Amino acid sequence: MFHMDGKKDQKATSKKNIMIMGYAIAIVLVIMAWISFFSGSRGTKDDMPKTDEERVTVEDEAPAVEILHSGDYDYYEDETGVAIVSYSGSDTELVIPSEIEGKNVYKIADAALANHPEFKKVTIPGNIIWIGASAFYGDSGIEELTIEPGVEEAIIGYFAFNECDGLKEVTIPGNYLQIDTKTFADCDALEYFKWEENSKSEPNQRMGGFVFDNCGKLSEVHLSSSVGHIEDPNGYKNSDITIYAPEDSTAIRIAKENDIKYEIEEAEEASGEE
Repeated sequence: MFHMDGKKDQKATSKKNIMIMGYAIAIVLVIMAWISFFSGSRGTKDDMPKTDEERVTVEDEAPAVEILHSGDYDYYEDETGVAIVSYSGSDTELVIPSEIEGKNVYKIADAALANHPEFKKVTIPGNIIWIGASAFYGDSGIEELTIEPGVEEAIIGYFAFNECDGLKEVTIPGNYLQIDTKTFADCDALEYFKWEENSKSEPNQRMGGFVFDNCGKLSEVHLSSSVGHIEDPNGYKNSDITIYAPEDSTAIRIAKENDIKYEIEEAEEASGEE
């Protein structure tokens, strides 16, 4: 009897150990999954492009899509509309279409129009709500950029106009709520920048870090009361940049707190409706 009871106890203990081990493995797997999820999220400094080649090959992490073709444009479709992914034409004055095959164009995908030095003038219609990372990177011939105001919230991705050396003046409509990291960095000729106001009562525009990095000729940055955050105000110190903004704006407060040159100017009428 004692011998049989001992075997039963051994089996029970073995089963218990296996169950404990199973629970431990499950917990470890859950922890590893969480670590993988958070370490793989986008937008950290380590994820930012560091070389010219990396800057123009950044792509959205999205499921594979069917690439379609119409005229000089390659594009894909999703539930929002049409996203342009490349251009094969030779126009020097490029007007981005508001529709392709009767469907709304809402996005210029990452690097979609990069490395086109032949562009001299570029017009982006108001229905575009997403200008992707490195979208116009290296388009050194652009001298005139027109971004039309829209009615929906829009963003400009990082490095979008990096090394557009011909640009001297840029105006961003008020419905654009985010200008990401280094959007206009290395634009050697840039002298004047303006971000227009929108109709929201609270500041809702956000400027990323190093937006004007290595823009040696830039002297005027006009910001409205809609600007609520400047990621790297230290980047404006010890430069020729003067911030122009309404007296009670966040931009002027940040300028005062960080010893950045500033000038008070009157608020203007909002552009774009949200």
